[in-house]
Amino acid sequence: MLFGTIFSYYSKDLEGYVFCAIEPVPVDTVIPMCEFICGKLVLRGRIDTNIIIDISLSETVTKVKTTEKKKRHRIKERKIGQIIDQVAVWRKYYNGYVDYHGKLIRLSLDEAALKVGIPKKSLDDYFLQLRLGREYGFNFNHFKDCNVGVLRAFIKDKRNKETEETSK
Repeated sequence: MLFGTIFSYYSKDLEGYVFCAIEPVPVDTVIPMCEFICGKLVLRGRIDTNIIIDISLSETVTKVKTTEKKKRHRIKERKIGQIIDQVAVWRKYYNGYVDYHGKLIRLSLDEAALKVGIPKKSLDDYFLQLRLGREYGFNFNHFKDCNVGVLRAFIKDKRNKETEETSK
């Protein structure tokens, strides 16, 4: 496998894929036994946006199937509340956190973005939008369920008003 491949497994209870590990997979990585359906577990590894690796693990056979996605679907625009939470987690990983062994763990911004599951470029942009929104007095509590486009429009409007005032 390639370094940085993200692995997840399908959870029937949660009806979706659950993050498992990033290559190289740590030795203490554990997948609950209840996730093995009929003695079989499907792992999915994502190398980049176009290549997905499906690994079926059973007691006797391990097979690896690589498929190339035909079309990449665009994620719907995120909500402001989601962005606040995701950027907070991203920065927490970067600033450092204490794991269950009491050891301080600090990740790079790229590693933290991988762990959050959002591209670093998007997180950088969201962080900037949140900073500017706070600077211009945006009411985050009132608009937390709105799409980030509302915040972007607010910032654009404030910047336009500033440029008009300075040009007079």
